[in-house]
Amino acid sequence: MLRVTLRVVFCIWGVLMINAKAFGLALAANLAAVCAAHAVIIDFDNSPGGAIAPGTNITDQYSSLGVNFQSIENGGGATGVADNTTYSGIYDVSSNIWTNCDAVGCPGNRADILRVTFDSAASNISLQLQSFGGQSVTFNLYDAMDNLLETVMATGDNVFLSFMASGVFRIDGLQPSDSWAWGLDDLTFDLAGASEVPLPAALPLFLAGLAGIGAMRRKRKTA
Repeated sequence: MLRVTLRVVFCIWGVLMINAKAFGLALAANLAAVCAAHAVIIDFDNSPGGAIAPGTNITDQYSSLGVNFQSIENGGGATGVADNTTYSGIYDVSSNIWTNCDAVGCPGNRADILRVTFDSAASNISLQLQSFGGQSVTFNLYDAMDNLLETVMATGDNVFLSFMASGVFRIDGLQPSDSWAWGLDDLTFDLAGASEVPLPAALPLFLAGLAGIGAMRRKRKTA
């Protein structure tokens, strides 16, 4: 994805080129802050603890990456499993997705809410939706104070969704109706501390650094 590529290029360039003469300590500190942000991709197939078997209840398997998952039914705890089966003989899921179902193949109870919580502010959030039919899944994004930042409604299978909100601490995915099954995959996001410089704001630093290097080279040639 473009946002990941730009950050990676920027950080690699900084590691190769940074020195006190070219940038100064202030620019070096800003570069370190930008590179502190990291993109995380959750595929529900593998976790830091190892491979995830179909039928596994998805909860804290990715807590070391700064994200946790919860399924909620009628206001209480529920089971939301990783599923890689063919649902109802129609929707072929070749790898794990996180569903609101309590067993592989989506029989039984289906959770009202699939909740994602982040340990710190998340941005650049995207995911792949499997709505298993024509009803719309609603996603509500909240900040640390539970203020609603963004609402997105979508339907379809293998649909890529990208969210505009930043500073997100919680996402609630809402079941279209009480008996409806759905799932999501490839949750991608950036987590950063309070000192992060957002990538768009950091681009002027990148350009300033290039200009500085060019100026230094010109001075050396004329010396």
